[in-house]
Amino acid sequence: QFSQYIKQWYQRRVAITAGGYMQSLLEEDEESYKRQFSQYIKEGIMPDMLESVYSKAHAAIRADPSPAAKKVKKDGYKPKSFKKQRMSLQQRKARVAQKKAAFLALQ
Repeated sequence: QFSQYIKQWYQRRVAITAGGYMQSLLEEDEESYKRQFSQYIKEGIMPDMLESVYSKAHAAIRADPSPAAKKVKKDGYKPKSFKKQRMSLQQRKARVAQKKAAFLALQ
C-alpha cells in the first residue's frame, strides 16, 4: 500500500513539474515551447494532460514490461563515421607540397 502511494505521488510530482514548466514556457516564450515540446504538440498533448499520459504509460508498462522488438536494419546499412580517414605517406607529402606552392604563390 505504501509503495503504491509512493508511485502515485511520484507520477503526480513528475507530471506537475513537467506540466508547470510546459505551461510557463508556453506563456513566456512560445517559440521555445514549440521547439522543445514539438513531439508533445504533434501528439496533441497539452500541459494539463501530462498526469493522465504518464499514468497510462506506467499502466501499459506494468501490463507488459517486455521490451519492444528491435527494428531489422536494411542490407548494406553502414552507420555514419565521423572519424577522419588516415592519409598515406604519399598523400601527406602531396598535401604539404600543395600548401608550400600556395604559400609561395602569395609572396
